Amino acid sequence: MKKKLLIVTSFLPFPLSHGGAVSQYFFIDRLKKEFDLFFLVIANSKEKIEQIKRFEQIENIKVFYLEPNKLSLFDKFKNFINYRLSKLFRLQKIDEKKMFDKNKYLIKSLKKIIKQCEIDIIQIEFFHLLYLIKYLPKNKKKIFIHHEVRFKTNKNFKSGKNYEIDKNLEISLLKKYDNVIVFNKDDFQILKNNEIDENKIVISPFGIPNKLIFHKNISNTFDKFLFVGASFHYPNLEGLKWFLNEIYLPNYNEISWEVHIVGIWREDFKEDYKKYTKIKFLGFVDDLGKVFENAVLLNPILTGSGIRTKVLEAFANKVPVISTPIGAEGLYSETDQNHLMIFENEKDFLKIFENNFSNNNLAEVSEKGFEYYQKYFDEELLLQKRLCVYR
Repeated sequence: MKKKLLIVTSFLPFPLSHGGAVSQYFFIDRLKKEFDLFFLVIANSKEKIEQIKRFEQIENIKVFYLEPNKLSLFDKFKNFINYRLSKLFRLQKIDEKKMFDKNKYLIKSLKKIIKQCEIDIIQIEFFHLLYLIKYLPKNKKKIFIHHEVRFKTNKNFKSGKNYEIDKNLEISLLKKYDNVIVFNKDDFQILKNNEIDENKIVISPFGIPNKLIFHKNISNTFDKFLFVGASFHYPNLEGLKWFLNEIYLPNYNEISWEVHIVGIWREDFKEDYKKYTKIKFLGFVDDLGKVFENAVLLNPILTGSGIRTKVLEAFANKVPVISTPIGAEGLYSETDQNHLMIFENEKDFLKIFENNFSNNNLAEVSEKGFEYYQKYFDEELLLQKRLCVYR
């Protein structure tokens, strides 16, 4: 008899339009074979409910969702947890339990599903649902998927006086889970260094679903930069703005290549670059194979944690990558980096562009990136690593 696995997430793994969806979707086919699989999803719009229903039909998975008209309090609460949690903890008259008890609808729904469906294993995804550990049964296995170590990101943001408060809260909640899954060695080490039992921490990265591998052959020529990501994710906004303002525009006449930007971006941001004809906003693109041709993936990310889906996707599609060190975290080392190009500043970037951007060299980087992906992100290897956590 199969065990029953409940995945609680705020981002449905469908459609595959962002990294959070891809990282969950990669494991779905195998999880369906191994478990009776259920989802509890935060659905705060009619569009998301429609996506949930399509996902249920396509994947034949039972999805519970919280209706929009009951979620207004939760949405405020979720954002509060995500960005300004520490403020509340500084108020002496409000204790932790009272704060968490505010979202009674979510808690009640979660408990009801666990009981009625006789769930054996509960998997929580994403930082702003971390606190749910306080309401999970003690006799059930509890797993947290840490897509991004938040106190590490906050330190990168230089968040100041709130940093230690936020960090201590995150660590204390992580310690309550039976297992914490991270995507790379750097995140494993930072959690271990902060007194989380290393036997609880599992490095279990994801790969790229086959349906997202469009570009089977290496391009013969290269003539454009490609940035993939939307402005709602702050590291994308911060990184692209830094690259355009500090590197690309000051050298606009020297860098002949266009920058093509895929994803939904704020109108005010697009307006800032409207007069520059070599900066092109393409909006949402459902088939990246069309834009991968002749492109080098540009990944100027300055903050964050985890593994960048866009870099993995480029490797799998034989697209060369130029990235900042943080943007490629977990995907290279000082002794193993010939499968991508690393830059930290304007000088680095211009040197690489001048010396390494021949068609032959970029084709070689593409091939080595693909070989790296095949070696370290073999599908069966990744699936077995993840399945070990549930046993």
